Amino acid sequence: MSFRKSAALSISLFITLTSLMAQSRVCLPDYRYGPQTYSFLRPTLVNPTIASAPFLLPFQEIYAAYGRQDRLQVRTNLQEWHERFCEVPDINDMGRLIYQASIRDLQALESAVLNARLPVPISLQSNSFASYIKRHECKETVEYLMYAKRCEPYAVLDDPWADRQKYVPDMRDLIDQGLRQFRRTESHYYRLRYAYQIIRLAHYAREYQRVLDLHEYLMPKTDNDPSIIEYWIMGHRAGALRALGQEVEAAYLFSRVFEECAGKRESAFQSFRVRNDAQWEELLEHCTSHEEQATLYALQARGNNARVIDEMEAIYALDPDNHHLEVLLVKAMALMEEEFLGTSFNRFRRENKRYHNVPDRRAGKELIRLQTFVRLVVRNQEPANPMLWEIAQGYLAVLAGDFYAATEHFEGLEARTRDPKLKSQLKAMKLVLEIVRMDELNDRIENRLAEIQFDNATYRSYPDFPDLVYDKLVSLYANNNQAGKLYLLRYSFDDLWVNPDIPIIDSLLILSGQTNINRMERSLLRQEANLNLRNDLYNLKGMLHLARGNQIPAIEALKQIDNVAKNDYARINPFEERLIDCINCARQDSFRRYNREQLISRFQELEYEALADQSVGARNFYLIGLALYNMTYFGYAWEGMDNFRSGISLKVRPTGSDANVRPHPKYPDGNREALDCQPALTYFETALGLAKNPELAARAAFMAAKCEQNQYFAYGGERTYQYFTLLRDQYSGTNFYQQAIEECAYLEYFVNR
Repeated sequence: MSFRKSAALSISLFITLTSLMAQSRVCLPDYRYGPQTYSFLRPTLVNPTIASAPFLLPFQEIYAAYGRQDRLQVRTNLQEWHERFCEVPDINDMGRLIYQASIRDLQALESAVLNARLPVPISLQSNSFASYIKRHECKETVEYLMYAKRCEPYAVLDDPWADRQKYVPDMRDLIDQGLRQFRRTESHYYRLRYAYQIIRLAHYAREYQRVLDLHEYLMPKTDNDPSIIEYWIMGHRAGALRALGQEVEAAYLFSRVFEECAGKRESAFQSFRVRNDAQWEELLEHCTSHEEQATLYALQARGNNARVIDEMEAIYALDPDNHHLEVLLVKAMALMEEEFLGTSFNRFRRENKRYHNVPDRRAGKELIRLQTFVRLVVRNQEPANPMLWEIAQGYLAVLAGDFYAATEHFEGLEARTRDPKLKSQLKAMKLVLEIVRMDELNDRIENRLAEIQFDNATYRSYPDFPDLVYDKLVSLYANNNQAGKLYLLRYSFDDLWVNPDIPIIDSLLILSGQTNINRMERSLLRQEANLNLRNDLYNLKGMLHLARGNQIPAIEALKQIDNVAKNDYARINPFEERLIDCINCARQDSFRRYNREQLISRFQELEYEALADQSVGARNFYLIGLALYNMTYFGYAWEGMDNFRSGISLKVRPTGSDANVRPHPKYPDGNREALDCQPALTYFETALGLAKNPELAARAAFMAAKCEQNQYFAYGGERTYQYFTLLRDQYSGTNFYQQAIEECAYLEYFVNR
């Protein structure tokens, strides 16, 4: 063990324990609090009563039950009181009298003890401990309880920021009172408790030398059976020694309190400190046994700079079946699990590496060291919990990627495992092995993963299995060009509805067209019960092609929709002419309504007529442009090229390469809007070139100006006024121009600027 080496390796391989807590990754994680990894180690792997378990392991359950000092101190104290009174009074009554009774209640009880004619006070008459004290005339008991009640306010101040120093005179008076009562008390048990109260008061008064002097004076005058109070006193003595600069002796005492006293273990753990190698060597010499030295090494296996394997090797050399070894083994496994489990397919692997250096480049050598050490322990058959070490050997092989060795090792191990808790853990590890070693994609693999998700009790018992299976499936689908399955795994069909993508749609059309689909595919195709699934997909494909100005592939896709279903989708008439865009204004019911296939057919008819008869060319191209414009984000008939229009889309910037896809809080993949007015602009430009009638030309110029303006609103860049200029300079004498300048504020501003 070298503190100099620890200082040199300031960037530790092992990260904080709290980062190992299993975390849900459904929402975007906060990388400040640790890497997003998987954990399949359960608290049931170790004996939770081992002193180091609540503080070295990432299991909140163990800490809550065996590490919280505020609870344990009360619990262990009451247990000792209960034992001292031969377990006759109810332990809950003892707790109420010791911790909740007021000083007035205790004074009344004392009077009842001293005067046989006085009853137990009314407030305590239902308390079996108070009745016991009265019945047996336990005068020293009630005297001590009153003294402890007077000391209590100075130990537990209501205001955590309050300065105890202003209460020092009162605390000194209580110390003197306690010394007087100590001397006249016959019971050595109460003498010990008086000593604790007195020494504690001196400690909180910061009279550290007096703490030591009082300890030297009081403790030889007590002759009591072993008691937790001795360790409570030891903790205060250790605190005083450290305050006086005697750090090594203080650290030794804290280590003994940590090992022996559950009620003060947490504060001892927090107070244990060794500054350098010299102190460490001196501390080891203070120990009277290998077990005590092993506790020191266990305490060193904490924090960011813990070198867990070093500490395990040192403890094993001292005491091969030491109980701290199994705690450190589980901690080391948890750290290696974080470094290696699923790192190749974890969806947060880039963030883990960037923010937390996981996996660490040195972790590989540490994993090999740990495997070598575990094999040595298993081979020597010396550990206190041999089956745990055998299970660990197999799981480390899983983490090392040696799947063959792990499979061989796990084979038959379950049959030899008698402990049901270890058996459950072993099942989880075997399931992890089965999942991480999947490297092909076929029906057998997908059916097995579906079976795990829906039928496996172990999968349901460990909260990180859904994440592990999800990330593995993402990896398998991505590596095998399964765009449709990958999309449905990550998103829903609703997301595709608002942001369609041709490759994904084509992939889903292939999948939905298969006659035999496996269980995982059925799970992904949650719309299987919807007979219109393929119709929906062809509708999406046609709509997206239409929005991109690709009418031929659009109509080819739309023709694949069942005839009876074609009118189930958007039915619109986009040929209504409006000077001012109004998304929610009333529409003219007298206009014929078209489904998308009919609409494209109408475009083709208009274009064919225009090519065949030049006299209607300008009008027809203008009508096609008008319809295409009205079906954009800016027009009243936007349903023609979109399924979902969001009013915030122009207020947010695109986050990807496609400027038509805008972020939306409801859809993680974004919302595709029909923002592009260029297809409509092309038709308006054609109409302008062919127009003989200045009124029609003015209308085409005005609509072209709206397209030009909206392209700027949608995509930014340099703002131009080519068509407003054309309208002003060449068509200001038309009736349409006069109407437009009265109704269109943009045109009016442009003309009058």
